[in-house]
Amino acid sequence: MIKVLLMKLGIIEQVVIDDSATWFTTHKNSGEFIEGSINMTKVLGYTSDEWKNKSPYDYIHPEDIEDVLKSHLNTGTGVPKVLARLKRKDGVYIWVETRSTVIGGKIVTFNRCLRNKFI
Repeated sequence: MIKVLLMKLGIIEQVVIDDSATWFTTHKNSGEFIEGSINMTKVLGYTSDEWKNKSPYDYIHPEDIEDVLKSHLNTGTGVPKVLARLKRKDGVYIWVETRSTVIGGKIVTFNRCLRNKFI
């Protein structure tokens, strides 16, 4: 359902949905994680249960938190894009492009691993 809504909003195209380097997450308005698509586990190594009710800020590189916070403040004005490093389960940080929007009272993010961007 999230994929269809994001497609209707023009955030993604069908070709991106099947890409194993992309995943979706939903969050409470407070930012706490609710659930993520299976590709989140493939890219980051965490299951939805491991992230449930945790803050995504626990996984964002400390140097990137300010940019992410600024992006989240703009979520109501469109679909902002932010680049940040996320910590995988093995402790390695990877660059991720994230777009967030609010759908049905929940924050929905579309995330894409940037394989060619180096830390």
